[in-house]
Parts: sequence; structure tokens; C-alpha cells
Amino acid sequence: MALLFVFLMAGCASQEKEANDAYPTWQGTPLEYMEAVADCLRDAGWEAKVTPRPPSVESDYPASQREAFIRDDRACTKKLGRGPVPPPITRERAESRYEYHVKMRGCLSEHGYETSEPPSKEQFVNTALSGRPPWNPYMDVPADLRQEEWDSLIADCPQDLPLDE
Repeated sequence: MALLFVFLMAGCASQEKEANDAYPTWQGTPLEYMEAVADCLRDAGWEAKVTPRPPSVESDYPASQREAFIRDDRACTKKLGRGPVPPPITRERAESRYEYHVKMRGCLSEHGYETSEPPSKEQFVNTALSGRPPWNPYMDVPADLRQEEWDSLIADCPQDLPLDE
């Protein structure tokens, strides 16, 4: 059996980029996009499950069906458009993300999760602008949480800023 995870990724190969330029960009959230992809794949007869951490689609199919699955997955992309792409990081967006992560650190603490101390705002912003992943309090949440626990936690303490912030 083959297992495929479909993720939203930035920085695709130039050939993929040219192909994606022909498609509109999805205007909802990454999770909504993955739910729409899963629905489209199910409509085409495939098993598809959405995993919210990170938003992705999981599909299990026989290896002999790989080409057919890829064909249907591409048809879904053509129908739905490409996944939402976050805007480029700016100083203002990095500062906003810092404020949000500090706020969510408090939320995580209220739910019983201890997290590391945040860096200074300037250090966070410089790290984000360099292209490296900046401090994120969710990195301190145990990775072995059951999916239901994680879903409940991110419902109360959303992990990500909306794409437009």
C-alpha cells in the first residue's frame, strides 16, 4: 500500500510553479483547503483523511494505483486552485507573529503546558527575517499528544495567525 501526504509547501520547483501559475490560489485557510482536497479525492473514489497537524491529506491506496491517484490529485488542484500561500515575511508581520506567540504562550500555560521563555522581540524578528524558524511556544508542547487533545488545545489556543495577518 502506498501512503501519500499532501502538504502545503512554499518553494516548489520552477516547473511546478509554472504549472501552478495557471491555477487560481485558494482563498480560505490551509485547513479548509485540505478539507476541500480530501472531499475532491473522495468524490473521485479515493480514501482521504484530513490531518490538521499540520494541515495535510492522508490517502492510502495500492501502489498499482499511484498514477491514477496522482492524476486525480492534479485534477483536484486544477479544480480547487493551489493552496494558500502566506505572504512574504516583513518586519511588521514578524512583530505581529511575535506578539501572537507570546499571547499563545500564556494560553498554553493556562492549559498546563510549560514553554520556553521567548527571545527578545528584536531577536525573534531578526531570526524570522533571516528565513530561519523563529521561537514558537508550540514546539514545547509534547509531540505525543493524542490527536483529540491537540485538536482541543489548538481550538482554544490557535497555533497560527490567520493568513492575512
